[in-house]
Amino acid sequence: MDHRTEIVEPARMSAAARRALIDDLYACHDRIFAGVSRAQFAAYVVDSPARRTRIMVLRDREGRARGYAAFHVFEQMHLGRRSVVIRMESGVEPAFRGRKLFSRFVLANVLWTVLRSPTRPIWFFACFVHPSAYVSCIRHAPELWPRPGEEAPASMTGLMQSVVEAFHMTPTDRPGVFQVGWITRGAHAPGRVCPEAAWYMDRNPGYLDGHGLLTVMPVSLNHLAAAALSVARSRLARLFAYPAISNAPVGST
Repeated sequence: MDHRTEIVEPARMSAAARRALIDDLYACHDRIFAGVSRAQFAAYVVDSPARRTRIMVLRDREGRARGYAAFHVFEQMHLGRRSVVIRMESGVEPAFRGRKLFSRFVLANVLWTVLRSPTRPIWFFACFVHPSAYVSCIRHAPELWPRPGEEAPASMTGLMQSVVEAFHMTPTDRPGVFQVGWITRGAHAPGRVCPEAAWYMDRNPGYLDGHGLLTVMPVSLNHLAAAALSVARSRLARLFAYPAISNAPVGST
């Protein structure tokens, strides 16, 4: 095996262990993204004020961090109700992409969050800095805002504004687009793209400069079931569309 994964909870670590984790993850992050200092990265990913933070770390054979996915759970007041907000940050170095290594980690933590908060509204909040992330979500999420061809309900618009204020986000001159600062190294505008990606790029032309499109999804057991069914259908479609290659090298896509 050319990689392994581990899951850590910063709140359970000593101060020295957290510093070492920050150093390790930031070295990986800096190979993927520009525009974020070590202190900013630490505040976002490891020392987040979230009620609960768990991080999956992808390591190579030598133990070096090559990717990460941080899952945060916040409790906040939105639209007059105590709500749960899920946020994530993630990054994977190019040589290790295409393996969907974090899928089970994300699903397990979303399910844990839903089961622990059965009476509270739960929202997945993201500010996507690349069209591929937005496309992955909109293809499987049963409800996501904003989305092509549909106006967001007034309640959703109010929620998004409330989330923006809660996280002190810096707006740009484009509606719904905010300054995130995470600039993907080596990224360039693609040629032909799917309609969802084209819509994202039209709404957020500054994504190559670290601008993110604010995106919100409601989360419930029904939403999870619908998303899981959509993913399963997509995988079956790919399975029957392409012949299996038994001797494909590890890491090929």
